[in-house]
Amino acid sequence: MGFPSGDPNQHFQSLQLNYDLPFAKFPFLRWIRATYSYQGDYQWQDGSDLFSNVPITDANGDVTFFNLGNSIQNASTHRINSTLDMNTFYRYVGLTKINPNSRRNRNRGVEEVALELVEAAAEQAVKEVKKEMKTLKKEANIGWWCKCRRRTWWCRKRWCRR
Repeated sequence: MGFPSGDPNQHFQSLQLNYDLPFAKFPFLRWIRATYSYQGDYQWQDGSDLFSNVPITDANGDVTFFNLGNSIQNASTHRINSTLDMNTFYRYVGLTKINPNSRRNRNRGVEEVALELVEAAAEQAVKEVKKEMKTLKKEANIGWWCKCRRRTWWCRKRWCRR
């Protein structure tokens, strides 16, 4: 014979289930990630022997014996947790900033890229100014006659340069 363990007087069970909702299976919903969780609890407790025969007298004077018995309780919880990846959503919708030199400029510093962009903008501005000057010269008929009978700003022949 072993050590007597006695009668069980309480019991507790718990269950938890997690499920990832399959938003990744749909390309237009790939930016959403969601998890559904269910948790259920069950508890049973044996009633005390002191409360097995509780006498209660009613208004007529009759005595009734009650057995309060065991107690049982349970609970359940449902949860949905979600994450929205807005970078992926913006890329899918097409609201991203387009950088035409992104592959070329990955390993370069910000200063080098900024300097190159400023130089390109300055070159473009100089080209536009030259084009405008050429147009203005033609409209104003500016120039002079050199000895070689050409109407130019700069004579190509060195001996008739003014």
